[in-house]
Amino acid sequence: MQHPMVERLTSGAKEELTQALTQAFEEHPMVPALGARPEDTGALVKALVDFHWHMKSLLLCGIRTDEGLVCGSLSVDAREDASLLALARVAWGVRRGVGGGAMGPLLDVERHKPLLQERHLEMVMLATLPAYQRQGLGRHLLQFLYRQAMQEGYTGILLITDRDTPAYRLYRSEGFEIERKLEVAERTLCWMCREL
Repeated sequence: MQHPMVERLTSGAKEELTQALTQAFEEHPMVPALGARPEDTGALVKALVDFHWHMKSLLLCGIRTDEGLVCGSLSVDAREDASLLALARVAWGVRRGVGGGAMGPLLDVERHKPLLQERHLEMVMLATLPAYQRQGLGRHLLQFLYRQAMQEGYTGILLITDRDTPAYRLYRSEGFEIERKLEVAERTLCWMCREL
């Protein structure tokens, strides 16, 4: 199957990327597990995008069709620490969007992130719009990320995913290994890594 080209997105694509990620994650099982409703997904995604947006290592990629951005990802250097202002923004955005109950689970995820010896690219989010899923676009974008990460001197890719989702199976088939499992809001999340 011939796939559309993957492109690096600029910071001008923030709203378009946020909208695409929101649509893609509306049915994700972590949304209700965090005490949110599908209509709260936008607030969660916006808070996470805003949290990472000003990091120096921000890497944005996407696939467009005639309908616009249909698959996108947001990645950062796994070692880059967020500023206190960014932490305050994400806490405020999550509290405002879905209430304070979601902050504990989100902090658990970050607290359990593996500390790796070598420099890794952390893929914070990768998502495909529902109408375009199961067409290989996520895999195509992921393979583009491998090349970008190697060019920028990363030795691997780190990510977290819900064990009971198609994304987990995709990452396993791409050679990602589980570094750490944790239970968050009654879901099993896996920090996974793939060396490049």
